[in-house]
Amino acid sequence: MNIAVMGPTGSGKSTFIKAMTKRDDIAVGSNLKPETNIVQGYPVEIGSESFVLIDTPGFDDQILTDKDVLGMIAAWLQNSRPAVKLTGIIYLYRINDNRLHGSSQRAFRMFNRLCGDDYSPNIVLATTFWDMVDENKGISREAELRGSEHWKRMIESGAGVERIHNYEECQHILEIFTRTEPKNLHVQEELAVTGASLSDVVDSIADSAEMKALKAQQTADREAAEALASRQAKAQEDKARVAARRERESARRVLEQQEALRNTQAEAHATA
Repeated sequence: MNIAVMGPTGSGKSTFIKAMTKRDDIAVGSNLKPETNIVQGYPVEIGSESFVLIDTPGFDDQILTDKDVLGMIAAWLQNSRPAVKLTGIIYLYRINDNRLHGSSQRAFRMFNRLCGDDYSPNIVLATTFWDMVDENKGISREAELRGSEHWKRMIESGAGVERIHNYEECQHILEIFTRTEPKNLHVQEELAVTGASLSDVVDSIADSAEMKALKAQQTADREAAEALASRQAKAQEDKARVAARRERESARRVLEQQEALRNTQAEAHATA
């Protein structure tokens, strides 16, 4: 079974593979410094099952663009002999990342376009670095990820979600794929159906992901502008209400003062 391990740089891809294969020659980056800059497979036996864990360069990389990474993965799949159908993909994400920031969202869009919705049942979204966060904060963060646009779409299409605390949970994730069948990614289907060149297909997928990102940003900007305008309008309404109330109170006090003055004058006249 061929299992690709993907995710942003620093999410623990090489660490996962090193733990499962027990190989000392697999370099692991420190913090967000990438160590993997090629696509490479590592065989491993788990019980009676044989796997090839495929290490990939990280999305959201300091050196490679997401399009570069997409192209490297697609080229590896196309050039492998015999042709490789992945049984599954493990997409790793650091649970201690504060939020799904813009670059991470772009990377996930690229990942989604690489795979396609039909491949989602063969994907496990796994969170790492649980030892770096308070458990309750981690659970809250996981719920936020599940509800985010891209995770939610993939989960609703059949992707699984797992947490990685230890070796046993890594092994459990691999065992999940013993119940799935290999299938082509969207990028492989595009290459087979259209007959287009690898570079053209990669360009199309990357451009589509970027266009989707641009539209999402435009939507977010529009919603933010509408929200700001709504807040400003409400502030003006509140200000107008306060001003009107003050005017009414001022007018009431003037009337009370005039009434008091008339009463005083009347009393003075009566006693004169």
